[in-house]
Amino acid sequence: MTSRRNPKHWIFPKGHVELGETAEAGALREAREEGGVVGRSIGRAGVVKHRFLGMPRKIEYFLAELVREAGPPEEGRKRIWCEFDEALERLSFRDMRKLLRSAWKQLPKQERRKGRERREKVRGRERREGGKARK
Repeated sequence: MTSRRNPKHWIFPKGHVELGETAEAGALREAREEGGVVGRSIGRAGVVKHRFLGMPRKIEYFLAELVREAGPPEEGRKRIWCEFDEALERLSFRDMRKLLRSAWKQLPKQERRKGRERREKVRGRERREGGKARK
């Protein structure tokens, strides 16, 4: 999905963990709020550390299986479904590409295949609906 601050940047959903919420629950909530997708966590993807406005940040990411689309992404963002290689090309930051490569290796081959099948279903629906699901 694209960043709201800079729509040219392709990123993964992220945000703050709310009081009483686990990092994993926060990641799933952010995916729903920012990306308009409901997922089921299947494990930890990794941690990315960087600086934002001069302050150090540590972001924990999780692998999730798509349950369903819950609507369009947050206003000012775009969401697409793509294959692994295209995702690597689209991601704007080296640490995000490194995270994706690491997470991909964690997925069993049957999960990768199921993911491709789900993406094909979504793409078929997008074509039938004239691209509405790709916002």
